[in-house]
Amino acid sequence: MLRKIFTGAFVCMFLFQSFAAKRSRQELIPAGHWVYDELEEICVEAGIVNFADSAPLSIQELSLYMSEIDYSSLSTFSRAKYDRITQYFSENSISFDSDILSVGFEPSVNISAFYKDNDEIDWVFDRYERKPFIDVPVTISGGDWFSMNMDVCLGQNKGVSLHNDNYINVPFSADDMDINFPDTGYFSTGVMLTEKTGVGFHLGKGSRNIGRSLTGSMIWSEYLTGVSYAQIEAYAPDFKYTGHVSQFNVDRYMYTHQIEARLFKKFTFTALEGMFVNAPLELRFLNPWTIFHGMAPWREYEPDKSDPESHTCAYLGLKFQFVPVKNLKFYGNYAQTQYQTSYEMDNWPDNTTPNGIGYQLGTQFYIPLSKGRLKISAEGSWADPYLYVKESPNWTLVRTYDENIGDKAVFYEWIGSPFGPDTTSGEFTVGYEVPGKFSL
Repeated sequence: MLRKIFTGAFVCMFLFQSFAAKRSRQELIPAGHWVYDELEEICVEAGIVNFADSAPLSIQELSLYMSEIDYSSLSTFSRAKYDRITQYFSENSISFDSDILSVGFEPSVNISAFYKDNDEIDWVFDRYERKPFIDVPVTISGGDWFSMNMDVCLGQNKGVSLHNDNYINVPFSADDMDINFPDTGYFSTGVMLTEKTGVGFHLGKGSRNIGRSLTGSMIWSEYLTGVSYAQIEAYAPDFKYTGHVSQFNVDRYMYTHQIEARLFKKFTFTALEGMFVNAPLELRFLNPWTIFHGMAPWREYEPDKSDPESHTCAYLGLKFQFVPVKNLKFYGNYAQTQYQTSYEMDNWPDNTTPNGIGYQLGTQFYIPLSKGRLKISAEGSWADPYLYVKESPNWTLVRTYDENIGDKAVFYEWIGSPFGPDTTSGEFTVGYEVPGKFSL
């Protein structure tokens, strides 16, 4: 069976190798992609920040941020990374073309082996890190006007990835296969209104992150997967607006809008307001420029109760980035689902609603060393016991789903930190890289 799969993959690559299409500028770069890592390193060396600490973003938007970088002032190390990104944006995929329309394929075969000697320890190289055995993203593009993508794959399902006796990513039986693909897919369109101002619209399914971090953003991390969404955005180098609606499960929607501003190319600040609602999609929350909290929607789903707080979860996210000098960056993320003010405590002394707050602070420091660069990163996080948690799991900020094959494993994924609430964590990393040769 595997021999036939390999043969078929290589035949398809041979048949289509004479057809090639350039990536559309509307193609989205998914959360967790290496492009964001390398762009961040380039910007920190250049001593600037931008809005590329959230994802997914289109090639069109990322190209705007890259246009601000003075290539001639970069080190040889960062020039190599800059060239790699621009080459990726302009590279051709295997495709079939008709006028400006193209259907592109990017097949890859990934074989991974892993081992642990203690069944009581969870996999570190887990389902988030493992790639499917065969991955074939399929993209339909209309020039630089729109792009549609679907990730077709042959791989193990998430339940099998939890098994202690699973040491390779190849599915050997039907029960091992992931039949719930694609996990990601989207439609993306947009246009540059001027040389430095663009707008975009995205409709899709997949991961998202708001604020980059070592362990997963406290506000919204890529560890929340399989969420369907619609998003509108307007962006320029120093200001950005994003309106977003996500569906976690049936009748469980998160409505958010956020504004971002940049000062002196050194400092960015982001404010996000959201309202999670356990009810069918509602038109009032689709208003792109309003204040959800002012609606007090928690009073309306159980009107017979006195001052209820049901079916909703108000959400606040704040973040910043600061690059005071070249090769040094500080960042912070703040998430809040509940905060009892002194006024509320004084006037409703019997109210025992707990606060739900989380903080995350980190820094990155780069040191040129020999022919490469030493990277030092440190991050600390703290989350209240009731961050993301409300009176009912139905309006708690967690997505639940299960597999419909094999052992039908059930999964829970928090909106932000993968560690969830009631957690104190920290991470310190040191790495060294010589571009094009090796990294440690």
